[in-house]
Amino acid sequence: MTDETQVVEETMTDETQVVDESPLPMATDIVVVAETREEMADAQRSLVGWIQPKIAQMAQDVVEAQANVDLATTRKWSTVAFKKALVLAQGRLTYYQKIGAALEAGYVIMPDLPGVTIAVRTSQSRPRQTRYESRWSRRELPTALSDASAVGEGKYVDPNMKFHCWDKTDKDERGNDRTTHIAKAHSFDSEFEFPVALVKPQVLDATNKALLLKIFDEIGIIGAGSARPGQKLNATTQLHGDPILLGRVVRYEGRERITCAFLITWWLDTKTI
Repeated sequence: MTDETQVVEETMTDETQVVDESPLPMATDIVVVAETREEMADAQRSLVGWIQPKIAQMAQDVVEAQANVDLATTRKWSTVAFKKALVLAQGRLTYYQKIGAALEAGYVIMPDLPGVTIAVRTSQSRPRQTRYESRWSRRELPTALSDASAVGEGKYVDPNMKFHCWDKTDKDERGNDRTTHIAKAHSFDSEFEFPVALVKPQVLDATNKALLLKIFDEIGIIGAGSARPGQKLNATTQLHGDPILLGRVVRYEGRERITCAFLITWWLDTKTI
C-alpha cells in the first residue's frame, strides 16, 4: 500500500456513500409503423419492450431529483427549483408507469382524437377549485379534471361536477345595478351515464374492465355525434358513425397537458354504412 492510498483511505468518512453503478437499461425512443394486422402485433411488442427501460430511466430521474432536494435542504439552499424538478420527475414516472400498465394489459396506443369525456379518475374527495364568477353571462360551467393519479388510485366520476348557482347584485361605480353570476362546485357525481347505443354486453364488459384496472385518467367516446364537449351523455345522446371508446393517461407540466390515448373498444353496426 502506498502513502497516497493510505491518505485516501484515512480521509473517507461515514458520510461516504456507495453508489450502485450497475448499468440501467438504455431507454432508446423508437418509431413504430404498421399497415397490417401482423405489423400491428409487432409494433405492440416493440412498445412493450421500449416502455420498461423508459420507466427505469424515469425512476432514476426521480432518485436524482430527490437527492438534489435533500442536498439543497442540508446546505440550506433555496429548494423551490429543486422541488419543482422533483414534482415534474414524479409526474413523468407515474405517466410512463400508466402507459406501461396499459400496454401490458393489451391496450393499443391510438391517436388522441377529440371526443366527449364520460368519466374522469381522481383521488380528490371534492373539487379542488370550487368557485366561479362572471359578470357578463352565466357561462358554461367547467368540468372536472383528472389529477393524474398513479395506477390503482382514486375513483371515476362524471366530468360534470355538482354546483350551487346564484346571482349577486350590487352597484357599479356609476350607481347602476350590476349582477354577478356565481357557481360553486360542491361535489363530484360518482354516477356517469352511457348513451343507449353503448349498452351492449361486449362494450359494457370492456368498459368495466378498464374501470376496474384504474389505469386511465379519462375515458371518452369518439364519434359521439350530437354531443359536445362538457355535455352530460344520456340515453338520448345520438352517436354517429362507428364510435370508439378510448382511455387516456394524462400528465401536467405547468400549463401544458400531455396525453396518450389507448383503444378500449370499437364497434360497427353495418346498418350505419
